[in-house]
Amino acid sequence: MRNFNPGQYKDLFDEWDDPIIKAHRAGEFKVIESIKNKRNKTFIDLGAGHGRILPKIAPIVKDIIAIELNPAMFKILNQESAKFKNSTAVFGDMTKLETILKKFTIVNPVLLLLENTLGTIEGQYQQVLTQMRKIAKQNHGEAIISLYRQQALKDWGLMSYWHGKAMNGEPDIVKTDLKKGLFVSKTGYTSKWWTDKEIAGMKNFFEGKLLNEVIAETYWIFHLGF
Repeated sequence: MRNFNPGQYKDLFDEWDDPIIKAHRAGEFKVIESIKNKRNKTFIDLGAGHGRILPKIAPIVKDIIAIELNPAMFKILNQESAKFKNSTAVFGDMTKLETILKKFTIVNPVLLLLENTLGTIEGQYQQVLTQMRKIAKQNHGEAIISLYRQQALKDWGLMSYWHGKAMNGEPDIVKTDLKKGLFVSKTGYTSKWWTDKEIAGMKNFFEGKLLNEVIAETYWIFHLGF
C-alpha cells in the first residue's frame, strides 16, 4: 500500500499553484457540470482520495458513493463525506466494484475515474474498466475517465514528480520509460501515462456513446453514455 499522507498530498498538489493541474481539474468539473439530470443520478467516485471533488459535486447531484482503499486517505474522506447527507464513503478496492455496490441502490449511475487514478491503481486496471462497463451498461449509466497523456510525461510530468518527490520519491530516470508512459520513482512508486492508441482502445472497449470529450496537451477526458 502506498503511504500517501493526506496532509502532504494537499500541500504538494491541492495547494500547488500549477496552471496545468488547475486546468485539468477545471476541465473535469466542466464535464461533470455538463451532465443532464444530475439530481436524479448516483455518482460513484472511484479512488476518491481525501474527497477532493466532494464539496463541488455534492450540492448538484442526487447522491455520491466515494470509494477509497488507502487507510489514511479514507479517514479524511470519511470525515468529508459526513458533511453531506447525500454522500457515503466506502473503504474498498475498486477492482471489486460490483461487490462493493451490491448493498447500494444505484440510480442512473455516473462512474467517475478522475485525475489519472487509473494510471496509479495498484492491481489490474483492466478489472476496473471491465466492472465500470458492466455497471454502466446494466444500469443505463455513464462513465467519465480522466487520463494523463504519455507525451506529457517527458516534460511537465517529470517536473511534477520532482515537485512531489517528498511523497512519491525522486524520479528514477533509468527505470522510467517515456515511450511507454511508465513513471518509476526511486522508492518504487509507479504511474502509467497513456498513449493516444491506448486511450482510443479504452473508448472502444466501453462501447458507449461519446457524450463529451476534452483533449489537452497533458490530459484527455472522455464522457460516455450507455
